[in-house]
Amino acid sequence: MVKKQEVKGKSKRVKKYHILLLVLFLFLLGGIVVQHRYGTKSKLHRKIEEFRAAGYPVSLKELDKLYSIPEGAENAADLIMDAISDYNEPNDSSVLDIAGGINPRPLPEEIIKSATTYLKNNQKSLELLHKAGVLKFFRYPANISAGQTPKLFNIQKMVKLLCVDAVINAENGDSEAAAKSLLNSFSIVNSLSDVPFSIGQHCRMVYLEDSILSLEHIINTIDYNDEQLAQLFKTMADKQRLSGISYGFTGELCQAISQFEDIMASNEPFRDLSFSQRLFYSVYKSVGLIESDCVIYLDILDKYIKAGKLPLEKRLDADKQIKNETSNISRIHVELKGAFTLYSRFFSDELVSISRLRTALAALAIQRYRLKNNKLPDSLSNLVPEYLDSVPSDPFNGKELRYKKLDSGFVVHSVDQDLIDDGGQEEPKKRQQKVLRYDITFTIKK
Repeated sequence: MVKKQEVKGKSKRVKKYHILLLVLFLFLLGGIVVQHRYGTKSKLHRKIEEFRAAGYPVSLKELDKLYSIPEGAENAADLIMDAISDYNEPNDSSVLDIAGGINPRPLPEEIIKSATTYLKNNQKSLELLHKAGVLKFFRYPANISAGQTPKLFNIQKMVKLLCVDAVINAENGDSEAAAKSLLNSFSIVNSLSDVPFSIGQHCRMVYLEDSILSLEHIINTIDYNDEQLAQLFKTMADKQRLSGISYGFTGELCQAISQFEDIMASNEPFRDLSFSQRLFYSVYKSVGLIESDCVIYLDILDKYIKAGKLPLEKRLDADKQIKNETSNISRIHVELKGAFTLYSRFFSDELVSISRLRTALAALAIQRYRLKNNKLPDSLSNLVPEYLDSVPSDPFNGKELRYKKLDSGFVVHSVDQDLIDDGGQEEPKKRQQKVLRYDITFTIKK
C-alpha cells in the first residue's frame, strides 16, 4: 500500500513537472512570437519610411494626389472614354491587322474597302480622339483612394483605330491626314506615361508597337516632308520614358501597403473563408507572418524599382537575380506565392519597347538626312548633331544601334534579348512564318 502511494505521489510530481515545462515552453514561445512581431513591425515601419524619404507615395491617398491634373484643366481622358463608348467593332476583325504591320504593300482593294467601312462607322470616335490628341493633360477615371486601378485595355482599340485611319489615308495619298492620325495615336499612347501602375506602363509598351509598325508601313507607302518627319520625331521622343516600370511600381507599392494594413487591422478579408481556412489565417496572422510577408514583398518591390533605374543594358541581369531571390522565398510565406509572377516580363518588354522606339527615331532621322542630301548616310554618326543629339544605344547591350543600307532602302536594328546580331532579320509578322532568330528592326524598302 505504501509503495502504491509512493508511486502515485511520484506520478503526480512528474505530471506537475511536465505541466511546468509546458507552461515554461509556452511562455518562451509566446515571448519569441511577441519579439518576432515587434521586430517585424519595426522593420516594416522603417521600410515604409525609407520609401517616404525617397519621395515615393506610401498610401492610396498620396498616390491619388500624384496621379492628378491641374484644377480646371480639360481632361483629354474624358474624350477618350467617350470615344470608347461610341466605338463600333469592325465587321472583319482582320482589318485591325493593318495597325500591326501584318499587311502587304500596297494593301489589297478588299482590305481597303473593309477598313473604309470600319472608319466610316467610327467617325465620331475619331473626331473625339483627334480632339484628345492635341490636349496636354490625361487622367483616366479610377477611385484610386479606394484601391481602384484605371481600366486601360480598351484604349488599345482607340490606338488601332487611329493607326488604321493613318494607314488608309497613306494608301489614298493623303500625307497630312495620315500624319495627323499617326501623331494622335502616339499622343494617346503617351497618355499612359503618367499612370502610376505597372499595368499602365506595360499597356503603354504594348500599344506603342501598333503606332510604330503603322509608321513603318506609312513611310514605306508615301513620302513625308521634313516638317512632318520632324514633328513625328518630336512627338515620339518627347515622352520617351526610360524608367517607366519603376514609376509604375509606385502603384503596387501603395496598394501592397494598404492591403497588408487592412489585413493586419481586421479579420474582414477572412470572413468568406471556411472554418479551417480562418483558423489557419488567424494563426498565420497571430505569429506575425502577415507583417513578415509585407516586409519581404516591399523589399522585393524596392529591388524592382531600383533595377528599373539601372542602365538599360544591366536591367535584365538584375531582373534574373530578383527572380532567383523570389523563387527561394520559404513556402511558409503562403501569401507571397505567385505574388511576383506578373512582373516576370516587364523588364524585357520595356527594353523591346525602347528598342522599337529608338530604331524608329533613328529611321526618321535618316529620312530627314536623305531628303536634304539626296542620299543615305554612311553611318548613324552622320546624323549627329543635326538630326540626333547622339547615336542611339541598343538597350540590350549598350552599344550603338545597327544600321545597314539595303539594295533598296535601309534597316536600323537592335540585337534583341539573345544579344546576337542577326543582320537585321525581321521578326515574323505571322505565326506560321518560322524564323528562329531575328532582331528588332525598322526597315524602309525604298
